[in-house]
Amino acid sequence: MCRNRENRSWLRRLMVWVLTLSLIPTFIFATPAAAAGTTSVTITKYDAHGNVVSSLVVTWEQMRDHYMGLPVYGDGIIHYYCEGPNFDEARTFDSLWDPSETGNIDSRDYGAAIGTDVKDLCNLVGGAEPGYTIKTTASDNWSKVWDYDTIYDPNPLFGRIALTWYTADGAETGSGYVPTDYSTGMRLLFFTDIADATGRHVAGDYDSHQSLPENRWYYYYDGQWWPTTSGMSGKYINRIDIRPPTMVSCDASGNTKENFAPGETVYAKGQGLTASRNYKLWVQSEPAVWKASARGDTVPGATFPADMNSAMDPSGSQESVTTDASGDFNPVAIWTIPSSATPQKYDIVADNQAAGTVGTFDTNDGADSPGFEGFSVVELPPATTAAFTADVTSGTAPLTVHFTDQSTGSPTSWAWDFDNNGTVDSIAQNPSYVYASAGTYTVKLTATNAGGSDEETKTNYITVTSGGSQPAWDLNGDHVCNIGDVVKVGLQWGLTGASGWIPEDLNNDGVINIGDVVVLGLHWMQSW
Repeated sequence: MCRNRENRSWLRRLMVWVLTLSLIPTFIFATPAAAAGTTSVTITKYDAHGNVVSSLVVTWEQMRDHYMGLPVYGDGIIHYYCEGPNFDEARTFDSLWDPSETGNIDSRDYGAAIGTDVKDLCNLVGGAEPGYTIKTTASDNWSKVWDYDTIYDPNPLFGRIALTWYTADGAETGSGYVPTDYSTGMRLLFFTDIADATGRHVAGDYDSHQSLPENRWYYYYDGQWWPTTSGMSGKYINRIDIRPPTMVSCDASGNTKENFAPGETVYAKGQGLTASRNYKLWVQSEPAVWKASARGDTVPGATFPADMNSAMDPSGSQESVTTDASGDFNPVAIWTIPSSATPQKYDIVADNQAAGTVGTFDTNDGADSPGFEGFSVVELPPATTAAFTADVTSGTAPLTVHFTDQSTGSPTSWAWDFDNNGTVDSIAQNPSYVYASAGTYTVKLTATNAGGSDEETKTNYITVTSGGSQPAWDLNGDHVCNIGDVVKVGLQWGLTGASGWIPEDLNNDGVINIGDVVVLGLHWMQSW
């Protein structure tokens, strides 16, 4: 009797676990099964409908030999580490994510590896663009999806993602090339250039927290969820797939656009979604993903997936669209951004909302079929703050002043009014201006980005004084007595006439001769 109850209890737990797996996005929980080291990678670029745009097979020997100019990274001396899960039952943020980077590291020394940047491999078949995803897959079907920014503009904390095919002294496999000596290659490794306090080059758990979007964080599961970076260092990699987003934000004409300013209208268009399906389009602050409370920064000790990333749609309504036979829909206006909108990133979600509250990403979405399929990113940049400096703020006329823009918020245009008369004098970012006349001048800069415009006005900023009459010895008008004035005398050498009628007759003796050179010598290098 007792054994039967135990068996039923075990069976119930197993069923709950299988059901949980069926409801959540892909997380990798354990090390892949044993497989052979790989010797080549197939790189394929797809369009939004899943059609192959271009494909190429590259061998590790070609990577080693700089095929098509491929750079090689790693020097065979520096070891690269990844931090494993920190099994601390306290489950605080610090104990799980380990900002001090002192946790489960030493056992995950992946050796002095050498390899090729995944970005460079992608570029062999046409590369990726913002919004694209890059999926790396192993021969045992382990896979990991990466966002464009992670591959193409990696955070230095995390480092470039390399596909490694050699290790000089790997802790796991000795030393040498794939597949025999480096039997777990080709492996993904994170080539961070930043060493920790002990000199190790570690892609730590906190590094991944700071470098990756939340929906790309990685967890190990043993009854509880533990963040880890080492789980992302997949081995036996033999495939890289590049795919565009199925839905993007755009303008009314369908031109892809991510940065919007208050007052602008956000449109969305879809391609390659499920054919002939009705969707609701809604907006929520990024990211529209499942959240694991076990991270420690929500409810310590909660179990996945109890806590969801729930948020209401700031646009106030949801638009209905129906995809055509190809899974596409034309641009649809979904949100006119108010001036009160918080500058941040937002996700636009295409959700069929089989259950749950329309416009809210909640626990019911885990049971929707297919739940949310596509999403795009809208970014509201903060308005710029105008600021500038000048290399000089006073001097005699004519005074040349070099201005330097110091505006924040990444402005995209500049308008300078150097005398505050209402007329734009320059649209360069860092212009120069010559003040020809004496006076006190007020300078105004207007800087603009997608989030708006800002002005800085510096009153009575530039003071220009009269230069006075030009000294007789400054024959060439460069404000200094030098060889140029000697040349002017030389060109008139020996010329005679009435005293002082020739400018070069500096001593007024009626002839251009050594006496005039002596006068120049008495003023040599004098300026005015």
